Amino acid sequence: MLVCEDDDDVRRLVTEALTAQGHDTTAVDAVGPALVLLAAGGVEIVVTDRRLPDGDGLDVCRAGSHAGARAVVMTANVDDELELAVAGCHAVLLSKPFTLTSLLDAVARSAARPTILP
Repeated sequence: MLVCEDDDDVRRLVTEALTAQGHDTTAVDAVGPALVLLAAGGVEIVVTDRRLPDGDGLDVCRAGSHAGARAVVMTANVDDELELAVAGCHAVLLSKPFTLTSLLDAVARSAARPTILP
């Protein structure tokens, strides 16, 4: 599992919660490193923030989709355009602020979705 979040506290919270559930989790703080890890393969689910310092989390979502990974997109700014974009990369949308229960539910819903391979 890959977590892409620039806020140190949120990244740590998400990573710890997923690791406690038994997921092998790698965390990064920007789009660039996430794209490198996704290109290398082996990521089943990516949990990404929408707004990142070096780009858009939807690029991470799309790259994950092309690599056969499922995605959860975290955002504080939900709008129709975002929801459509998230649907385009077959992601689950997670509104910030969120509870650990809603995070784990979003990951479970994402895991249950079929992968979309290129």
